Amino acid sequence: MRSLQSLTTAFVACSIALGFATPSLAANSNQPTWTTYRFTQRFVPSTQKVATTWLSPLAETDQFERVFERCANAAPEEALSACEQATALEPDVAIAWDNFGAVLEQLGRYEDALVALNRAIALTPNDANIWYNVGVVLAKLQQYESSVAAFEEAYRLNPEDDLARKYAELLRSQLGY
Repeated sequence: MRSLQSLTTAFVACSIALGFATPSLAANSNQPTWTTYRFTQRFVPSTQKVATTWLSPLAETDQFERVFERCANAAPEEALSACEQATALEPDVAIAWDNFGAVLEQLGRYEDALVALNRAIALTPNDANIWYNVGVVLAKLQQYESSVAAFEEAYRLNPEDDLARKYAELLRSQLGY
């Protein structure tokens, strides 16, 4: 399992990068401290996603981390085999399935993408990003009403996701409702 120190460091780094936390000034000092943070209102709904991603039953293996890195960041053709390996190594990590679905969508394999994204939703049903990706895939499959519902769920889970809201509105107007 991941060590508490590496989890804390990763959690704080992600929180700062995503705007969930800001460095605070240490008491009686004008210097920022990297051990004290103020968490914003956006932090609370994201706790479950971070916990699911980082505290899932990941084995501490270099193999999974290397494969997952390629799955998340490589060109689609190379990422495809990496995502297949990542989901085989750790089948209960939602973000690996989400990335797998996104790669399959980029390669035009929409039905397969939907299967991968549905697996991600089964593992982490409150992840707005997964629902957004489902909306994209369903739109490409011309399942527009289901696509609207997925975009609306993404927006419901993350009210700051204006793109999901706009896509839902655009599809609704094209469908005439």
